[in-house]
Amino acid sequence: LTGILVGVLVLVIAAIGMFFLRKGETGYLEETTPDAVVLNYVYALQTGDYQRAYQYLPAEFKEQQKPSFAEFKSYFNRNQSSSTGITIISVDTEESLAWVNLETVQSSGGLFGGIYRSQENAQLILDADENWKIIYMPYQFWGWDWFDRAQI
Repeated sequence: LTGILVGVLVLVIAAIGMFFLRKGETGYLEETTPDAVVLNYVYALQTGDYQRAYQYLPAEFKEQQKPSFAEFKSYFNRNQSSSTGITIISVDTEESLAWVNLETVQSSGGLFGGIYRSQENAQLILDADENWKIIYMPYQFWGWDWFDRAQI
């Protein structure tokens, strides 16, 4: 019995230690791939680094206007949920376009709250400087009235 209790105690300490060690690993990735850009964009929004998140949008758009930085920041100050995250499922690229298939995970919070999952695509375009820029993201990370990806 003593051995079992000591084993359980060691497992609990190891789990707590890993939780705190892994928590420090979060940060920005190198922006060489479309999925890294998507992850950096979401991380920037979740940490309130709106200036960096805004830089992941292309400078020019056809037809519709890019939201100003003030509109962008205001949108996420009103609508961003810290209980929403993403998981990258796959990445498809074709010349200067990329589609990142991702799963959004949103917790409704509370003791009996549920977890809602949905799969959608983020769409990116390679700009003239060979940088991936986001032209569409799922709702939780994108304003409904922002440019339509079909017009880019």
